[in-house]
Amino acid sequence: MIEVVLQNNQVGWYFPSKNILLTGLIQGDNYLGFNSDRRLAYFVNNQSGVFSVNQGGIRHYIDNSSYRYRRSNNILLLNSGSLVTLDVDAHINIDVPALAIMTSIDQSIIDTFRFDLTLFTYSVIYLFHLGKGLLCATLSSEIEPEDMTITRKSGFLVVFINNKLLVINDAFKPGKTTHPIYQHQTNH
Repeated sequence: MIEVVLQNNQVGWYFPSKNILLTGLIQGDNYLGFNSDRRLAYFVNNQSGVFSVNQGGIRHYIDNSSYRYRRSNNILLLNSGSLVTLDVDAHINIDVPALAIMTSIDQSIIDTFRFDLTLFTYSVIYLFHLGKGLLCATLSSEIEPEDMTITRKSGFLVVFINNKLLVINDAFKPGKTTHPIYQHQTNH
């Protein structure tokens, strides 16, 4: 991707491999990534947070008043902040192999952060539960226990679910408690 400086403090982003030029952006819009399937680029800035831009330059703002996405090389990072449930359109998918989700260290014991694992398309998802409350990943009701493989790798709990690898940090740390909400329930 190539940043192109335009007039009036505006910039464009050109994607040579896709032959796409996105315009209508301003300096200070930080590139998060591109979604090839939806042909959207995602950006973040200090004024409006996360937004997507299509080929026509149309922006779609995503409410992210309490959580933060940022990019670190080939990993998209999501800090839950004080958010309780991640909205459907806030499940951002870009062309990188991994997503790392972190709860805020300020999360209180009565707080819960929920997201839908099936709405993310990443091959690898890392979970870092830093807060004192709960971190809950929703799975499709079509996923059965036999669709999962669970193993321990050092201090990580590793879960293979269909085409995803879920790596849960500190799952075996002394003092971490489990909660019945983490149990898989079936109707059999």
